[in-house]
Amino acid sequence: MIDTTRLRAVFFDADDTLYSVRESVGTQYHPHFKAHDVHVTIEEIDTVVPLAWQALTASYENREDNHITTHERDESIWREYVQNVLSHFSDKPVTESLYQSIYHEFAKPESRVLSPYVTELLHHLREKGYITGVLTNNDKRVHTLIEGLGLAHHFDFVFCASDLGYKKPAKEVFHRLAEKANCTASELLYIGDCPHNDIQGAFNAGCQALWYNINDTHSYDLHRNTPSVQCFRFAKQLFS
Repeated sequence: MIDTTRLRAVFFDADDTLYSVRESVGTQYHPHFKAHDVHVTIEEIDTVVPLAWQALTASYENREDNHITTHERDESIWREYVQNVLSHFSDKPVTESLYQSIYHEFAKPESRVLSPYVTELLHHLREKGYITGVLTNNDKRVHTLIEGLGLAHHFDFVFCASDLGYKKPAKEVFHRLAEKANCTASELLYIGDCPHNDIQGAFNAGCQALWYNINDTHSYDLHRNTPSVQCFRFAKQLFS
């Protein structure tokens, strides 16, 4: 369980925790592909997105080099991802115009939808006096998104992994969060949807963790007694 007697800081993952992509990735990509003469359906895009992502997951996480990352590396990976998606429909390389249009689309707040009851939880945490923040493995667009979604006033800190030099699940990135919050690892709680990167990563770094298990699934990465919630509506009581 969460040890609130020691807790001083609460950090959140961003994508699929604070918010998720509105409708689908295919819905977001489709008008940009169409404007650049790539004629495919939303459904066709959504079908290849998991394949395009799977092809570069190891590179994205940089597992071979302790998950070290930079802003430049983030952009390189993002370009490769867009190219991977396009390659299923065209032999042509991604043009700079297409890349930029998709890149900036995903920095717009209207591309996301907030998770149910998340603002109520954030307000509750502020009332309780906790230090609050965001850490995402995604890139620097998180800063624009948090501001545009009206969440910035809820947080003391907003970081993408490249701001701190490591991606989750590296211990170093969680330790740097604790340093920024001026607390020990055990005084920091991390909330996220990914059992491996978010929850096990936090545990391995000596932090506390709360699994946002919206689909009520089982994970072999986690002990069955790992604290979890399916909806943030039920999380407030954990911080009473």
